[in-house]
Amino acid sequence: MSGPAAAILLPAPLDAAQIAAVRHSILGVAEVVDGENFWIQGQPFTAAFAPDYPGELEDIAGDGLPLVLGWVPRGTLTVIARCGGSTNHRLLGGLCLRLCQLLGGVVDFGGTLTVGPVLDGATRSAPLRVPLLGGALYATTYAIEDHRYGTAHYGDARFLEGWLEHPRFRMVT
Repeated sequence: MSGPAAAILLPAPLDAAQIAAVRHSILGVAEVVDGENFWIQGQPFTAAFAPDYPGELEDIAGDGLPLVLGWVPRGTLTVIARCGGSTNHRLLGGLCLRLCQLLGGVVDFGGTLTVGPVLDGATRSAPLRVPLLGGALYATTYAIEDHRYGTAHYGDARFLEGWLEHPRFRMVT
């Protein structure tokens, strides 16, 4: 069974020291660590230290995120909850907050949240930066089938901290 996933987008690729710091941070909250897999409160997670697919960061940049972010994403750390449910969303959110604070960067929520702007699905919209929940939420459009567009949300650590306290919190819709 698979659950929610999110990535921390970074202005540079992860180096050996940052990967070691991530592993150390995960050791601080996980009961068991086995390679890239680990368990928090008995729930399974996986960390991946590379983009999900070749060209992922180029696709994100092509959707306009650097225009509102002020930098081009060149590195990524993906965290996957391997089970669904509200507990896994909350654990994933807390871990992403911890890692975003450690590394900087922004969280790629992998879709549209229930807060923030939803951009026009009929056309490619200009990317937005919106102050929200004490931080910044970024929105871009991405192409989906039949010449339609979806909204992708990204947030900084302060936004994620506020989002974790929100009554409608979910990592993705």
